Amino acid sequence: MPPLSLTAHLPASQPAARQRPKSPGRVLAEAEEQWLYTEEELAHTPSIQDGMSPEKERELRAKGVTFVRQVGIMLKLPELTLSTAAVFFHRFLMRITLVDKPGAKALHHYVR
Repeated sequence: MPPLSLTAHLPASQPAARQRPKSPGRVLAEAEEQWLYTEEELAHTPSIQDGMSPEKERELRAKGVTFVRQVGIMLKLPELTLSTAAVFFHRFLMRITLVDKPGAKALHHYVR
């Protein structure tokens, strides 16, 4: 039996369209842009939009980073790992709210 063509499912009048791949620099720039915020965007995080004061959010973020660092120190993790964890924590809070909503419990934060 002859091998099937990879384009056998396409109509003969329309050859497969080929798109030019993105350059690695452009792909990296697009990936980094999703994590670069303006001052205005930082003032409108999900928690603030849900009614939390900016001061309270900063306090909870600081407590969260403190918790991450304390656990990391107890686990004897390198400083680079702790700093990376703090960055990921802040990025997470740019997408998720710290405010309780009906039917959904907010992120449990470390309270000292």
